[in-house]
Amino acid sequence: MLTTFCCYHLNSVCLMQKMLDICESFADDCDMGFNCTKSFALRIIGPRFQCNCAALTLCGEPLIYATSVKYLGVYSTAAKSFKCSYDHIKLKFYRTCNALYSMRKASYSELVYLELFRSYCLPFLLYAVESTGPSRKAVRMLNILTLLF
Repeated sequence: MLTTFCCYHLNSVCLMQKMLDICESFADDCDMGFNCTKSFALRIIGPRFQCNCAALTLCGEPLIYATSVKYLGVYSTAAKSFKCSYDHIKLKFYRTCNALYSMRKASYSELVYLELFRSYCLPFLLYAVESTGPSRKAVRMLNILTLLF
């Protein structure tokens, strides 16, 4: 089975279907196959990202149009422009901060607590942020989270 992440920017569904057919024939020539149950399509960039469009097929099965995609821990969402979701980052950040806060009642000093916060909590908050190009709203949210703790 072939497991890959492919990102194509094509102007029409017909071109996308042709691209999928080319990929499918190439995979057949190389004795590989696609896992069609895990394959999907995501429409981003454009005013019609929410419109229904013709079904795309891969290996004879229709592809599902997803509203968000997780790849390498980063969630891309369907929108008029390229957008990433940071809600899962907030959840992981709060989870690690609460775990750290519950242990704070032990005999840890404030310096130890700050070092643990810097080494455990901040990586969850800052993972892949620089590569996704967050909006001003997302940057404001990340700044507020770091100031809370």
